[in-house]
Amino acid sequence: MATREVVKSRVREHESRLDAIQQEGVLLERCVDAMGSAKELLTKNSLRQCEELATLAVRSIFELDASVVYDMDGGQFLLDYGDGRRSDLTTSQSGGIITVVSFVFAVYLIMRTNARRLMLWDESWMAVSKQHYSRFIDFVNQVCRDFGFDILLVSHDDRLTDDMVSRSYRMENGCAMRSN
Repeated sequence: MATREVVKSRVREHESRLDAIQQEGVLLERCVDAMGSAKELLTKNSLRQCEELATLAVRSIFELDASVVYDMDGGQFLLDYGDGRRSDLTTSQSGGIITVVSFVFAVYLIMRTNARRLMLWDESWMAVSKQHYSRFIDFVNQVCRDFGFDILLVSHDDRLTDDMVSRSYRMENGCAMRSN
């Protein structure tokens, strides 16, 4: 009798290990898919599309006559002013340009993968300056309307107003309370 229980126990243990191995396999497949998407993004066609989208966003929000370009040699995105001047987008930029470009690239990647059109941003928009903030929010709202995106934004930023968000909640004594 004890032998039968030992065998059953070992079978359950092996089944549990098999389940864990299968779960690891699924995770590895997802990683391979993500790497494939990243490689595809870096192909010239996809990269040019990202540059064009980011350039349109930067020009419309910041009213700059500049383009977003990827420098293959340096492996970085640059803001190209067309007169020989270029600035690195990975460093801090005046007005929050990197935030806007990051938003555009996130939208582009989600749309290319046909994933659920939901983004989570945690205090990400604080870098956008007061001067450009309302145009940035208008841009974000337009993208959400046109392409069916939802954004869950965590922020302490009091610049967000009821006309910029569809629902807002505030934390009060550890509970979420509807603000609007």
